[in-house]
Amino acid sequence: MDSGKTKQKAWGNGMILSPSGPEMKANTISYDIYSSLMEALDPTWDESTVFPNEGLTEIGALEMDQRISFVYRIVKVVSPPE
Repeated sequence: MDSGKTKQKAWGNGMILSPSGPEMKANTISYDIYSSLMEALDPTWDESTVFPNEGLTEIGALEMDQRISFVYRIVKVVSPPE
């Protein structure tokens, strides 16, 4: 991202606190942040980008089911003054 090889602006991973229970099939959520809906729906990567295939394979092996995705729009962010 810092070298401009993708339009993605940020990413993160968080623990799901609620909902919880036996029917909840996940305990974490991963998120990618883009500047526009178009960039989120059609993400691009520079051809020279090298992905960590070993790590991605390990993550895939931990997944219990097909991935699901949702698209959200951040309307407003509120934070305390610095």
